[in-house]
Amino acid sequence: MNRRYWRVSAAVVAIGVCLIPDLATGQDVSVTDSLARELVQIMVPPAQMRRMLDEMVTMTQQMASAQMSSFLEQEEFETEEHRTEAAEFMQDIQQQLLEDTRRFYFEEADLVSRSQSIYERLYAKYFSEQELRDILSFYRSSTGQRLVQTQADLAMEAMQALMTELAPLIQDFMARTLQRMTEAAKERIKEPQK
Repeated sequence: MNRRYWRVSAAVVAIGVCLIPDLATGQDVSVTDSLARELVQIMVPPAQMRRMLDEMVTMTQQMASAQMSSFLEQEEFETEEHRTEAAEFMQDIQQQLLEDTRRFYFEEADLVSRSQSIYERLYAKYFSEQELRDILSFYRSSTGQRLVQTQADLAMEAMQALMTELAPLIQDFMARTLQRMTEAAKERIKEPQK
């Protein structure tokens, strides 16, 4: 038999293995997948995921804004008019970047659906049907519901606290990086062109 036959046969077997229920555990993959999907819908509702992503974009924008302000304060301009023009230009770019980032996350990349799909596959992979049922039972309880209700706020507060603590470090890093890049650009401009 030729190599092509064996490659096609191997591909068919691989596809078949992926489509057959998990024979080692006797689980029906569709039931496990369904339970995993339900769990993800409870644990990370789409509206909550969108809110978290939007907050991430906003925090990133705030950091960029602080960095731009720092740059404008440190940079020497020929006239105050040039400084104002640069500030307006940077603000326009920042606003466009913010809009583009939101559009990318929520429309092009559809990060909410992608994230949920990834979580569904992982829960189905790491938990048995019975374990998923037990977890769902907890999340349907009043304590589980309370956890779901506060989970996003806890995550956001933790993220904000982390960003607050990291902000000075990030600003310092960005300032050093910008300084190195500016110096390298100035040196390159000074070098005679070959």
